[in-house]
Amino acid sequence: MFNPDEQAASETIDADAWDTVEVFDELREKYAKLLAQPPRRKKLWELHTSRHCPIVGTCLGMDELRKLARTARLVGADGMNDYALHQGAVSESGYRNPWSERIQKWLEKKYDHVVRRFAKAKTDDAILDLWRDAQARGETAGGLWAALSHAYLSSSAAQRIYEEMHMLSHQAGAVTRGDQQTLAQLLDEVPKLRARLQRNSERFARDLADKDDTLRFMQQRLSEALVKENALKLAEQRIAVLASDTERLALLAQVDSLARQLAAAESRLARNTSWAPLLPSAAVLPMAGGADCANCEEKSSGRCGGSDLGGRSVLCVGGRAALYPEYRRMVEDAGGQFLIHDGGLQDSLTRLPALLARADVVVCPADCLSHNAYYAVKRYCKRFGKPCALLDRSGLTSFRKGVEAVAEAPEGAGILAFFG
Repeated sequence: MFNPDEQAASETIDADAWDTVEVFDELREKYAKLLAQPPRRKKLWELHTSRHCPIVGTCLGMDELRKLARTARLVGADGMNDYALHQGAVSESGYRNPWSERIQKWLEKKYDHVVRRFAKAKTDDAILDLWRDAQARGETAGGLWAALSHAYLSSSAAQRIYEEMHMLSHQAGAVTRGDQQTLAQLLDEVPKLRARLQRNSERFARDLADKDDTLRFMQQRLSEALVKENALKLAEQRIAVLASDTERLALLAQVDSLARQLAAAESRLARNTSWAPLLPSAAVLPMAGGADCANCEEKSSGRCGGSDLGGRSVLCVGGRAALYPEYRRMVEDAGGQFLIHDGGLQDSLTRLPALLARADVVVCPADCLSHNAYYAVKRYCKRFGKPCALLDRSGLTSFRKGVEAVAEAPEGAGILAFFG
């Protein structure tokens, strides 16, 4: 018998079954499209929680982490120490939130060039090769992020990378301790190296000063040589003129005229009997040695001596200014020419090399001159062998001994001695 209720119920069941089939087909088509799409890279919060600690600790500096915490308006971030901030970042990376999103964006921007290099890999072996290549390049942090967030990385390969990174952290700690010890040793060496550098700098400065003195002296000698060369050229020109016949004839005529004038003068002189030679009397002749020499005024004043300088120039460097006239008289009495430099008290030291070059011998009272002048005289005379008497006093007796010493010194004697 026909039952209308059963017919309605049957039509309702068939309609539900039909709707279920359509929904299933839609879902199958939707997931087929999803499966056909290539896998995408993993976000930070999609990674296993064990990966967050090495990523945050290796891929982000503490300054970067604090900046990201401030931009995410993390409460209390400014008061956290480094460890607490690290722990907070690791904890917050486990789910999506403003801080983890900023960390994700920062990592993507910071290591974009490494991520693009890893994008070509499609297998675990290729990803692991790129990971080890990044380590060799010194891009461990970028390689870690690019590998662990890779779309094709399996969980087993991710575990291998995690294990290698864990061991690297231990090795880095050991290396850091060794570096700290090396740094401490190097810091101990710094004062020694600075002291050595200071000593070398002072030595180089002294050597440079010596070379400057020598250079100035050689420049002075060159100037003098150029002057002498010009004088020699003029003399050669004069000799050439004298060698010409015109000049020679003129000179011969002049000699003949002078000879006639001399003969006439001698003739007149022979006829004049009132002249007498102007010879010194015995009363004014100088005393010659013996007991009278002990009472001689010249000896008591320091001006007596048997030295003969033979026209050589004597340079006095230093000494007492009040005794300079006596020094000069003593040198000139011995037949020398007197040059003076006060040793840097008033005279400029730049004049000293030229005076040293002009002088034949040097007398240097060492108690009245500057250190620079003393060492300049000593270096010059030792270098060029110029006789030099170093005196420890400035008195007349000491100066006379110095003059006697340089008068008797041979060429190239150099520094003689200290005379008291």
